Amino acid sequence: MLSLGGGYDEHYWFDIRPEVGNREATRLITHLLLVLDTAYLEQISFYDVQAHAGDSLSFSMAQYSMSLALLPLYPFEDGLRAMVAMARRLRNPQHRAQVYAAFVRAVRDSEFEHEEMSREQIEEQEARLVRMFVELDPNPATRTAVQMLLDQQIGGDELLTHNKTAEQILWEAMHAYTTEDYMKVLVKGLEACVGFWLTTPQPELNAITDVSRILMQRVMPALEDPTKNGQPCSSSSIGAGGKRFTLIEGGGCSEAKVPVEPVSGPLSAQEWSEAVFWYVFSEARALSKEHAKSVSALEAARATFKAGDGNRTLLFQLSQNEIGLMTKLVTLTQRAIRHGGAVVHRSRQCLSAVMWLLQVFVEDVTLNLLNSDNKTEGLELMQTAFGFLEELNEAGYLHPSLLLQETASTLFTSIRAMRVAYGQLAERKHVEQILQRANIGHTSEVVVRL
Repeated sequence: MLSLGGGYDEHYWFDIRPEVGNREATRLITHLLLVLDTAYLEQISFYDVQAHAGDSLSFSMAQYSMSLALLPLYPFEDGLRAMVAMARRLRNPQHRAQVYAAFVRAVRDSEFEHEEMSREQIEEQEARLVRMFVELDPNPATRTAVQMLLDQQIGGDELLTHNKTAEQILWEAMHAYTTEDYMKVLVKGLEACVGFWLTTPQPELNAITDVSRILMQRVMPALEDPTKNGQPCSSSSIGAGGKRFTLIEGGGCSEAKVPVEPVSGPLSAQEWSEAVFWYVFSEARALSKEHAKSVSALEAARATFKAGDGNRTLLFQLSQNEIGLMTKLVTLTQRAIRHGGAVVHRSRQCLSAVMWLLQVFVEDVTLNLLNSDNKTEGLELMQTAFGFLEELNEAGYLHPSLLLQETASTLFTSIRAMRVAYGQLAERKHVEQILQRANIGHTSEVVVRL
């Protein structure tokens, strides 16, 4: 049921701890040690439990914390409040951290086991719990120790993100308490995104998505809001050859028109723009995948319709959905390109990220052209792609000293494919017009003969 922590000593017989998993022993020993600690504080007993059995007390409380977290039909928030009240009696921040980390991990393990919540929902719940004990026990040493314990104990399939670095940034964002804390998370997150992009042999795109979302949802709102003036503004950084590269013009993070430059606070235009770039970069990547699926569904619906067994309403809906996705892709790509100067400023090698996103957009335009009957809209999309390319050229980012030959070759291969696709669309429309005129002429001739 229990074991002696440091060997038997008649003066400190209370240095005992329960066996792991024995809830009855955990409850009994935890309550006993807390009562003895209270007796010492009230000078009823001369034995300082925390001095001579602190590890055993924190171990017992951590086990008790896990048991409390797993009680059925008992709100996690209520359980954590009780554990904070108990843990705050511990003088050692490391000991308090053991209690909080045990509770957080028990909740996460429980949710994964029951499989009733998505990873996003588990993350939101965990963030609320972490915020609760951070505000009730804001000791920096305790928060740091909790993060270290979670990092040591959680891995593999238990992660809420795609790798350990992204998970560490998530925990740091959850545990941040001061503006300085949030700024440290922001800087670490931006550097991590660069590292993820430059990972060989392939960039860690899912990790970029994780970290950019964490920064935009959990870190940026806690820093000074750069939208207080409510008016769009523009900011620029110096590009290659001394040319200015516009970071934003009345745009901002996805689905919002916000200025890039904060009017006050610690957040610089450079940092804001970097965070927005990686966030929009990830959204555009996800939207591109959705667009490819939409085009595939539209192509299948058209084939069915031509075979005489199609649904005209469904065909129209799929067509409108594809158009809507392309419109969003135009907006996201434009915003990413106009924020690209910030990431290139941090690392010249990140120019390849800007070019890769432009290549993705060009490929989506090509898909649209191959499956479209609207020559005018196709021409507009192709002109938009060339407009983005011209914008980068004017900024000096197509200069051989910056743009790697391999990156340039891949991009221009995609551009050639786009032009070929437009040529095929134009040819299809031209053939259709000839056939229509021929049919009209044939019909007129038949009418005259009759």
